[in-house]
Amino acid sequence: MGPLIALAMVALPGGVHGDLFVPEAGGRHSAVVLLHGGAGLTRRGSDFRAYGQDLAKQGFVVLLPHYFDATHSETMGPPTSDRFALWQRAVRDSVAWLRARPDVGKVSLVGFSLGAFLALSLGDEADAIVDYYGGISELAPLPAKLPPTLILHGDADSTVPVGKARRLAAVLDERRVPHEMHLYAGADHVFDANRSPGSAGQDAWARTVAFLRAH
Repeated sequence: MGPLIALAMVALPGGVHGDLFVPEAGGRHSAVVLLHGGAGLTRRGSDFRAYGQDLAKQGFVVLLPHYFDATHSETMGPPTSDRFALWQRAVRDSVAWLRARPDVGKVSLVGFSLGAFLALSLGDEADAIVDYYGGISELAPLPAKLPPTLILHGDADSTVPVGKARRLAAVLDERRVPHEMHLYAGADHVFDANRSPGSAGQDAWARTVAFLRAH
């Protein structure tokens, strides 16, 4: 695999910026939008950029939008419906920007915590969703159409209870949406920060890549 072209701080609609990772190989690629959690990029920016680089090495175009630019903040702050709507618009515009690229085909959303709540609320914008320890937001209804979804959650999550994952799976069952759910015994929130061999984080990332390839 050759070197990557990584374009940092691309300008997106609405004054939002983002990091773009593009495989060296030409042609059309499936794309992934990575959606960070409530801490923004202040704590885990390097983790999310590593995810972007990893996916680009495997042939995906990857966009990491700084959607908190829409609320002029670095972290989540009060999760009001107005703020959530601004983040939704930023993500929706970012997806549209990505789809307009001539080298992009299908677009999937991979969200972490708040980013997963956002991804699910915008399911009609995506061809697949990977939900890391998120769920159905109380600030926005699920869209009528949802794509194939992968749910990854720790059963000891003290921030977003595992019941959120189970409820989402039940809704997807009712709607007959293809989905997979993997619950990690004893894992708390942000379990993917550890991707050492044999860890829940490593297993979840392997499942993520396989799911994105399949869908």
